[in-house]
Amino acid sequence: IRRLAERGGVIGLNNTVAFVLPNGPQLIREAAKRGGRYAPPAPETGNAPRWLGLLDHAHHIVELIGEEHLGLGLDLCEFDKPEGERNNSLFPTSRHVAPFVDALRREFPHAADRILGENWMRVLEYLG
Repeated sequence: IRRLAERGGVIGLNNTVAFVLPNGPQLIREAAKRGGRYAPPAPETGNAPRWLGLLDHAHHIVELIGEEHLGLGLDLCEFDKPEGERNNSLFPTSRHVAPFVDALRREFPHAADRILGENWMRVLEYLG
Protein backbone atom coordinates (compact mmCIF):
# COMPACT_ATOMS: atom_id res chain seq x y z
CA ILE A 1 0.00 0.00 0.00
CA ARG A 2 2.79 2.42 0.85
CA ARG A 3 4.57 1.66 -2.41
CA LEU A 4 1.38 2.43 -4.32
CA ALA A 5 1.12 5.81 -2.58
CA GLU A 6 4.79 6.59 -3.21
CA ARG A 7 4.07 6.29 -6.91
CA GLY A 8 0.97 8.50 -6.77
CA GLY A 9 -1.53 5.65 -7.04
CA VAL A 10 -4.98 5.15 -5.58
CA ILE A 11 -6.26 2.09 -3.71
CA GLY A 12 -9.92 1.18 -3.94
CA LEU A 13 -11.85 0.96 -0.70
CA ASN A 14 -12.97 -2.64 -1.02
CA ASN A 15 -16.40 -3.59 0.28
CA THR A 16 -15.76 -7.33 0.36
CA VAL A 17 -16.68 -8.87 3.68
CA ALA A 18 -13.49 -10.90 3.93
CA PHE A 19 -11.40 -7.73 3.87
CA VAL A 20 -13.54 -5.47 6.03
CA LEU A 21 -15.31 -7.38 8.79
CA PRO A 22 -13.19 -8.79 11.63
CA ASN A 23 -14.84 -12.19 11.16
CA GLY A 24 -15.05 -11.84 7.37
CA PRO A 25 -12.72 -14.70 6.44
CA GLN A 26 -14.65 -17.01 8.76
CA LEU A 27 -17.97 -15.99 7.18
CA ILE A 28 -16.59 -16.76 3.71
CA ARG A 29 -15.22 -20.16 4.81
CA GLU A 30 -18.54 -21.12 6.42
CA ALA A 31 -20.45 -20.16 3.26
CA ALA A 32 -18.05 -22.26 1.16
CA LYS A 33 -18.63 -25.28 3.44
CA ARG A 34 -22.35 -24.90 2.78
CA GLY A 35 -21.60 -24.94 -0.92
CA GLY A 36 -22.43 -21.31 -1.58
CA ARG A 37 -21.18 -17.80 -1.52
CA TYR A 38 -21.53 -15.47 1.41
CA ALA A 39 -24.73 -13.45 1.22
CA PRO A 40 -25.14 -10.48 3.54
CA PRO A 41 -27.98 -10.73 6.02
CA ALA A 42 -31.15 -8.79 5.40
CA PRO A 43 -30.80 -5.01 5.62
CA GLU A 44 -30.39 -3.67 9.12
CA THR A 45 -33.41 -3.10 11.30
CA GLY A 46 -32.22 -0.75 14.00
CA ASN A 47 -28.77 -2.34 14.30
CA ALA A 48 -25.53 -0.68 13.31
CA PRO A 49 -25.06 -0.94 9.54
CA ARG A 50 -22.65 -3.57 8.24
CA TRP A 51 -20.62 -0.92 6.44
CA LEU A 52 -19.37 0.74 9.64
CA GLY A 53 -16.34 -1.52 9.33
CA LEU A 54 -15.77 -0.02 5.89
CA LEU A 55 -15.49 3.45 7.46
CA ASP A 56 -12.90 2.04 9.88
CA HIS A 57 -11.10 0.58 6.87
CA ALA A 58 -11.13 4.02 5.20
CA HIS A 59 -9.68 5.67 8.30
CA HIS A 60 -6.92 3.06 8.44
CA ILE A 61 -5.93 3.63 4.82
CA VAL A 62 -6.03 7.42 5.19
CA GLU A 63 -3.84 7.24 8.29
CA LEU A 64 -1.44 4.92 6.48
CA ILE A 65 -1.03 6.72 3.13
CA GLY A 66 -3.26 9.82 3.06
CA GLU A 67 -6.64 10.71 1.63
CA GLU A 68 -5.20 11.54 -1.80
CA HIS A 69 -4.53 7.83 -2.33
CA LEU A 70 -7.94 6.42 -1.41
CA GLY A 71 -10.85 5.91 -3.77
CA LEU A 72 -14.17 4.17 -3.52
CA GLY A 73 -13.82 0.67 -4.95
CA LEU A 74 -17.29 -0.87 -5.05
CA ASP A 75 -16.79 -2.59 -8.39
CA LEU A 76 -17.40 -6.03 -6.86
CA CYS A 77 -20.96 -5.36 -5.68
CA GLU A 78 -22.52 -7.08 -8.72
CA PHE A 79 -25.79 -5.15 -8.35
CA ASP A 80 -26.81 -6.39 -11.78
CA LYS A 81 -27.14 -9.95 -10.44
CA PRO A 82 -30.04 -11.34 -8.38
CA GLU A 83 -29.44 -11.08 -4.63
CA GLY A 84 -28.73 -14.78 -4.16
CA GLU A 85 -26.04 -14.72 -6.85
CA ARG A 86 -24.07 -11.69 -5.67
CA ASN A 87 -20.62 -11.85 -4.18
CA ASN A 88 -19.84 -11.08 -0.57
CA SER A 89 -20.52 -7.36 -0.71
CA LEU A 90 -21.50 -5.36 2.36
CA PHE A 91 -24.29 -3.73 0.32
CA PRO A 92 -27.27 -5.96 -0.51
CA THR A 93 -28.55 -3.49 -3.14
CA SER A 94 -27.33 -0.27 -4.71
CA ARG A 95 -29.73 1.80 -2.58
CA HIS A 96 -27.77 0.70 0.51
CA VAL A 97 -24.70 2.58 -0.75
CA ALA A 98 -26.23 6.06 -0.27
CA PRO A 99 -26.17 5.99 3.57
CA PHE A 100 -22.54 4.91 3.42
CA VAL A 101 -21.69 7.80 1.10
CA ASP A 102 -23.46 10.20 3.50
CA ALA A 103 -21.40 8.82 6.39
CA LEU A 104 -18.21 9.06 4.33
CA ARG A 105 -18.97 12.74 3.67
CA ARG A 106 -19.41 13.33 7.42
CA GLU A 107 -16.25 11.42 8.36
CA PHE A 108 -14.07 13.02 5.68
CA PRO A 109 -15.67 16.42 4.98
CA HIS A 110 -12.61 17.85 3.26
CA ALA A 111 -11.70 14.71 1.34
CA ALA A 112 -15.00 13.03 0.46
CA ASP A 113 -15.08 14.27 -3.14
CA ARG A 114 -11.54 13.03 -3.66
CA ILE A 115 -12.37 9.63 -2.18
CA LEU A 116 -15.62 9.39 -4.15
CA GLY A 117 -13.98 9.91 -7.52
CA GLU A 118 -11.54 12.80 -7.88
CA ASN A 119 -8.55 10.65 -6.90
CA TRP A 120 -9.46 8.11 -9.59
CA MET A 121 -9.87 10.90 -12.14
CA ARG A 122 -6.40 12.23 -11.30
CA VAL A 123 -4.83 8.84 -11.99
CA LEU A 124 -6.86 8.28 -15.16
CA GLU A 125 -5.89 11.70 -16.51
CA TYR A 126 -2.25 10.93 -15.77
CA LEU A 127 -2.51 7.61 -17.60
CA GLY A 128 -4.59 8.97 -20.45
